[in-house]
Amino acid sequence: MHTLRDLQSSFCQSIMGAAPAELLQFICGDGFDPSARLSIYRNNVAARLTDALSATYPVVCKLVDRRFFAYAADTFIQRHLPAGACLVEYGADFPSFLAEFPPAAKLEYLSDVAKLEWMIHRVLQFVRQPSISIAALGEVREDPARISLHIAPSVRFVASRYAIDQIWMAHQGDNTWADLLLPRAEVHLQVSGCDGLRLVNLPPPSWEFRSRLADGETLGKACAMATAISSDFDPVLALAGLFNEGLVVGLMADSGSLGS
Repeated sequence: MHTLRDLQSSFCQSIMGAAPAELLQFICGDGFDPSARLSIYRNNVAARLTDALSATYPVVCKLVDRRFFAYAADTFIQRHLPAGACLVEYGADFPSFLAEFPPAAKLEYLSDVAKLEWMIHRVLQFVRQPSISIAALGEVREDPARISLHIAPSVRFVASRYAIDQIWMAHQGDNTWADLLLPRAEVHLQVSGCDGLRLVNLPPPSWEFRSRLADGETLGKACAMATAISSDFDPVLALAGLFNEGLVVGLMADSGSLGS
């Protein structure tokens, strides 16, 4: 006796490879071999997921050509089926997959370009949230070093040894590889999506400070990490810059949320 869960699990396995024998007996061929009917569905699912990945990672697709991308996407799909119904959220693990994908080993920058594309894809889905004033810090009766800042979800941070921002821009519109400003390499990017896409290459200490805060670190820890990179890092100016740019949408102290 097969439960619905068993059938669903077997069907999922069939999408990732050969259909389990016990599943085929439940497939009405209607003139087709049951395994062939499942293959039609498998191919349709693979095509839709490949389209979703190519829409999210168009520059990666251009860098490796469509045939290689389709091969990489097919391998990825077999290991990573969607966890939800919204395909806009599908493909978050594709950059890390590319970093470990042997056929792409010589393209060391490829996974970092994919990271940038995923962040661009995500930040453009958010609307601007109301920011808070730096005066809110003065209202907190707690050690400022123990406060965490809620950075707007429309802002993400990515660093790379390669000029991934230039690689990305060289594949926009009518741009070409000739438009690259290389050999500049190592970048520390702030990717913002509200009111139009913006890529800003930050000084390493500033990037460390902002990215750590975005990851949930306290002000004290974020300042310490930035100062470890450069003793010239000015936490007061860095903090003021965050608020002036409207990137802070809330505060969190040990006692709980203080604003949003």
